[in-house]
Amino acid sequence: MSSPSISPRPPVDWEPPVAVPGDPATLASRRAGDSDPKTARARPLGAARTPERERFGRNMDSLAFRDRMFPPLEEVPRLRRALGLSQPRLAAMAGISQSAVAKIERGKTNPSYTVVKRLFECLEAERRQRERVATVADVRSHRVVSVPPSAWLEAAVAEMRHHKFSQLPVIEGRHAVGSLSERTITNLILSGKGPSEFARLRVAEIMEGPYPTIDESAPVYLVAGLLQHYSAVLATVRGEVQGIVTKSDILKLV
Repeated sequence: MSSPSISPRPPVDWEPPVAVPGDPATLASRRAGDSDPKTARARPLGAARTPERERFGRNMDSLAFRDRMFPPLEEVPRLRRALGLSQPRLAAMAGISQSAVAKIERGKTNPSYTVVKRLFECLEAERRQRERVATVADVRSHRVVSVPPSAWLEAAVAEMRHHKFSQLPVIEGRHAVGSLSERTITNLILSGKGPSEFARLRVAEIMEGPYPTIDESAPVYLVAGLLQHYSAVLATVRGEVQGIVTKSDILKLV
């Protein structure tokens, strides 16, 4: 019977071969992108380094989005509910299926960067739309109580008492021509005029200048600035008075 062949043991002082700079295997390894020459033997000579996208596949994009300026995926359902959006509505906005949105919110899928980008862009666009600048039309009173310049002062004062207003615009043909206020009437009394004289006065004789006008599409901060100097501002549409704004109307925004 022949004895089995036994490989001779390496000498005690034997060491594994080390790649030497300038050696063809070492150079091929470094050209392929391997910085460690000892690992060159693990890859055939001249083999190219495997691209990361090939090793990770399609989900390479899903790994990349975590380094971008997006909130965590867990924020999607919270932001969606805060904006009052349903899953089907958000899916339609982002161009994906409702089931995909549901899986993302439950953490059952790892979406691509493109899908995540579309979701957060849609949520941000909706938020900006909801937070648009308030306009005069958002706060104005639609019913304008006014008096014509031909009205008797006594009738105008009765109108102010009835509505509990401290001032009234004087309007003729939907255009402001003057204003009447408690201050105007108080000045008349202080000048010595009595009730009998009031009965013979018309609004046109004592009215002050008209309140400033502003288009109802203007931002509300402009009318707030005017109210620092006037007791009221008239809102117009194509030059015609359609509403009035006072300081109490600005409180509608709070």
